[in-house]
Amino acid sequence: MHRFASIAAIAAFALAGCEAAEEPVAPAAEEESLTPAETSMMAPDGLPLYGVFEVSEVGGDARLMRNVKEDGTLVNVVAGEGTVPGTWTMEDGNFCVTMEGEADATCYSNAMTDGSWIATNVANPDEAWTVNRVMGSEVLADG
Repeated sequence: MHRFASIAAIAAFALAGCEAAEEPVAPAAEEESLTPAETSMMAPDGLPLYGVFEVSEVGGDARLMRNVKEDGTLVNVVAGEGTVPGTWTMEDGNFCVTMEGEADATCYSNAMTDGSWIATNVANPDEAWTVNRVMGSEVLADG
């Protein structure tokens, strides 16, 4: 019996040597520069638009956590109010959100001002928010 097992092992080893070699993997192409459409999909901090953010009203007390997902959905978490789902899109370079229960989107222009990311309501420029990315949160945004 041991002899049969040895012959089978030798035959298997020999046949393995007859298999076609794996194709060599081509080296990865060097990254190309981003197109204007791709750069418009980047946040002012140079990272993707999706992630988890702490958003605070400029000059006010309102504060929320926003989980922006790559699939176009988002969830706001507001202390004392719970979670509010919504959707987001980019329109004319502005980040637009439509929260559950709202008929129309609210759009924000986004810019880095004095080292801070400021989101300003396009329809009401007196409404502005400071946006801080929770670092490492891009992985959480898919969840």
